[in-house]
Amino acid sequence: MPMQLEVRPDPQSSTNLQWIGGRPGVGLSGRTVVALVDGDRTLWEAAIEDHYGCIGRAMLTWPQANVAMIGTYSDAYALDWATGALKHHWTLDIPYPDFVLPPGTGQLLIFDWQNVRSISTTLHTTWYARYVAVDGIRLVNVKDNLMTVDACYDPPDFWERVTIDLATGEVRSRIPIDAD
Repeated sequence: MPMQLEVRPDPQSSTNLQWIGGRPGVGLSGRTVVALVDGDRTLWEAAIEDHYGCIGRAMLTWPQANVAMIGTYSDAYALDWATGALKHHWTLDIPYPDFVLPPGTGQLLIFDWQNVRSISTTLHTTWYARYVAVDGIRLVNVKDNLMTVDACYDPPDFWERVTIDLATGEVRSRIPIDAD
């Protein structure tokens, strides 16, 4: 079984507990505990500031960058694969991130309700496509260095199929669709 992230009600150990966001060590109120687990062995645990209870929706392991990605209400965190220490933090303009690893691109995409941000394996933002949508983005597919998403503009009725160049973040096309 590959390494995976899991949400826990409480830390199993406080010796290697990482405190991410907010003031460290002031208790677990407003935090969620996430652990990187390899089989039955816990590699690390992190108590992450999460006032809206959003952790668990957006989490993934990214071995190519040696990080675990955790999304909260309006933040995205890259935690060191080996220790759980914070390697990078992105404050998002719009809430509810989601993460996508397009195959063969070496990049991570951070979606929020409106925007798409491309992150390299060195954790630098390579491009930022703003206002792709107003109220939600759903991945359709990735092919030939192009990503197709469905972008919501007037929920629940108006959607567009948007094609984005994965190398530059440039929007190549927008076509109105029936998203039902």
